[in-house]
Amino acid sequence: MKWLGVRIPLETETAILTAANPISRSIEICRDNLRQILDHDYAREIPLGINVESVSINRDEIDASVDLFRALEGVLRESLAQRARS
Repeated sequence: MKWLGVRIPLETETAILTAANPISRSIEICRDNLRQILDHDYAREIPLGINVESVSINRDEIDASVDLFRALEGVLRESLAQRARS
């Protein structure tokens, strides 16, 4: 991601690079970040879309982009269901 110009906090970079499964850890971090965004009141008032795109030629990373999308979609659906119950 750095080569794309994305700045990654050192704590996040370390968590991913030292994980037994860096791809899974990266997905967990993205999922947690989306949950934090959706927990704010303003999330109800702004349109939010999810776009996941693979920029890798590594098959594991390409497959992980599909896993990431599904994980984020699940978080979004979970949040919408909670709002509907509220």
